[in-house]
Amino acid sequence: MSKLFYKRLILSFAFLLIIQCDMGLYYFSNVNQRFEHKNDFDDYSIPDLSNNSNFYFLVISDTHYQYNQKNYLKKIASIQKKYQIEFVIINGDIVNNGWSRQYQLVDDDRAHLAVSLYPVLGNHDIYNRGFQYFVKYFGRSIYHLEFGNTLLIFLDTANGSLGQGQRAWLEDLLDHSAKENKLIFTHYSPLDGPFQNFTTTPYGEEKYYITSLCTKYNIDYYVSGHLHNYHRKQINQTTFLSINDAMDDDHSAYLFHINGTNINCRTLSAIF
Repeated sequence: MSKLFYKRLILSFAFLLIIQCDMGLYYFSNVNQRFEHKNDFDDYSIPDLSNNSNFYFLVISDTHYQYNQKNYLKKIASIQKKYQIEFVIINGDIVNNGWSRQYQLVDDDRAHLAVSLYPVLGNHDIYNRGFQYFVKYFGRSIYHLEFGNTLLIFLDTANGSLGQGQRAWLEDLLDHSAKENKLIFTHYSPLDGPFQNFTTTPYGEEKYYITSLCTKYNIDYYVSGHLHNYHRKQINQTTFLSINDAMDDDHSAYLFHINGTNINCRTLSAIF
C-alpha cells in the first residue's frame, strides 16, 4: 500500500479520536447536560443517624480505583465503630479511567460498609464515557442532603465548571434553606495551596463566584480534592479544605464532627 494511504489512515484515525473525545483520548460529558437530566437518575436517601444534631462522618478523595482492589472502604469499615462514623463521602476521582470494571471494584469494596456512601463526581470518573457507570452504581451527580440543622450540598465540577443551570439551582437552594450548618463537597477547588491563589478552577469568573457565594450564604466548609495535596484556607466564615489523595498517609481522610452548630474536623492519618 502507498504512503499516501497510510497517511490518510492515520489522519482518519486522528479525526475519529477528536470527534469522539472532548479532550484528547478521554471523553467528557457536559455539566449542563448532567444538570438538565439529573432527575433521571436515582436520588440518595438521607443517612440514618442516631442523633441528627450530634454525629460524625468521614471524607476521603481521589481513590482512583484502577486494576486491583484497594480495600479503602473495607479499611474504613474496620474503624467505623471506633470513630462513630455514620456515613462516608468520596470527594471525586473515585475511579481512574471511568471503566465499568473499576466502578465494579468500588461496588465490591462498598459491600464492606455498614453505612451509606455518598459520591462526588470527579474528572477521572467521566473519562471514557464513565458517567454512565457512575449513575448505574451510585446515582445523580448533583444533590443535597438535609437533616437536623445541617445542609450538605454535592456539586458537579467534573468539567471544571459549575455551569449556569447548576449555579441557579445552588443559589435557589441556599436562598430557601434555614439550616445553620452548610457544607459543600465538590471535586475542583478554586484555590491552589502552594500559591494560595485563584489558580485551580480553570474559569476565572467562577473562582470569584464561588468564594463570593460562600461568603454571602455563610458556608462553613467548601471541601474539594483533585490537587492530590492538602491545603486549608479561611476566607471570612468559610474554611476551604482540599483533601489529599487516598494513597497518601497524611491528610487523606478527614473526620467531621457536627454537634449542634459547632463543626470540627480533623485528619485521621495512616488509615490506608
